Amino acid sequence: RPRCDGIYVAECGFQRWVRVGHHTDLRKNSAQLAAYGGRGGQAEWVSYRRYLRLLPRDEEGKHRAMVLQDPCPRSAAEQVLTAGVDFATHCNPVKSEGLPEGAVPHAVDADRVRKRVCVGEYSFDRQNGR
Repeated sequence: RPRCDGIYVAECGFQRWVRVGHHTDLRKNSAQLAAYGGRGGQAEWVSYRRYLRLLPRDEEGKHRAMVLQDPCPRSAAEQVLTAGVDFATHCNPVKSEGLPEGAVPHAVDADRVRKRVCVGEYSFDRQNGR
């Protein structure tokens, strides 16, 4: 059965190709340009986490879940998911490929992270275990 007393965390990542001169770290750009003369590129591993918090049945009889996919520090995500969101006014972000728009590693701004939370309902069939 799903547990509603914690946060499920999945370590995720993907590899992307970064052309020479297009890295977000300007020091890496200058080193690559000096070494390769503007040709080629390199593969870069991008790490992030997916968080899932299942909530117990509320007054309306709904089982709600909060999902967050972000490279922010674990403590920032846990703080936002523990505090929760206002289900009546919260708007889910639009899904994008790769890291979502506005996802910044090492960012601890709770308002930015809260805007990235997706809220939905879930159901669990006790007989079939799903």
